Amino acid sequence: MELFAITDGSVAVNILKIISDRDTQTAISKLFLEQKDYFESTYTDEIEFCGGYITNENEYFCINDFDDVLGVIDAVNKPDAVPVWDPETISVYNIRALFVGIPGTGGAATRVLLQSFDKRQIIDNARTIFQHVTKDKKAFTLAKSEGLSLDIKLTAILLGEKLIFKNFNNLRRIFDVDGYFREATKEELIVFSKHSHFKLNDGFELDVIADSVIRKKVTLINKSGILEDKSVGELSNAAQQLGVDIEVDASDIDNPKIVMPMLRKDVKRLLAFLDEDYFISQITQTKFRSNSKVIAK
Repeated sequence: MELFAITDGSVAVNILKIISDRDTQTAISKLFLEQKDYFESTYTDEIEFCGGYITNENEYFCINDFDDVLGVIDAVNKPDAVPVWDPETISVYNIRALFVGIPGTGGAATRVLLQSFDKRQIIDNARTIFQHVTKDKKAFTLAKSEGLSLDIKLTAILLGEKLIFKNFNNLRRIFDVDGYFREATKEELIVFSKHSHFKLNDGFELDVIADSVIRKKVTLINKSGILEDKSVGELSNAAQQLGVDIEVDASDIDNPKIVMPMLRKDVKRLLAFLDEDYFISQITQTKFRSNSKVIAK
């Protein structure tokens, strides 16, 4: 497998090919494949990516229909078309990721194995001496070039149009994926607040008070479908069991509504409840708030 580098935004060429001898290429391929096997055997439960969710030890995120803007798949499939990296022209400090790939054959999708790369992996040989390999092996010589080291784990695997990864922040060092960490739009906030489950006080506008936390919570609640799956009565009963204070207007017995709070902090508390952030310990009966909604097995 060929080794490629992804450069930062200051370089006109996004992807470069790193030339190595046969033994080095074999060793690099073996290392990446071992890391792929480790990823696939360690992280076994797939979770569709959504902002705010924290994976447990055996879970990983996936983004379906990932847009390969950089063209890493094209590089793997057509390596001869990729320019060769010349360290004299483009500094090692301009590299932000390394990858190898397995071209798709027989209808199988191309697989790309990616590692993020930062300056801590640059080997500055200006202060490094090596054992001489051609003269007296007891003598050491000063190196005159820089090197790089590979990471001990993969950051992501791209399988066709499906991207899988463990840590979103590490992934952002390789790809521009902020668009997948989606917050509710103004229109979505308005529609959400006007849901039949809610009663709004005069003058209340969710889109006006909404910050990033509220926008993300609305996206997650919409995605869960809880407002469609559960009635106001069921939600009210659940809130009482959890000790979460929500106001319900029951003036119309046949059509009770949850009163949307006026204060931002109270809105966040309601949204946290609807996003199922609260739970009660079955041992101590203590109420907790969680950042991860892992179903116990």
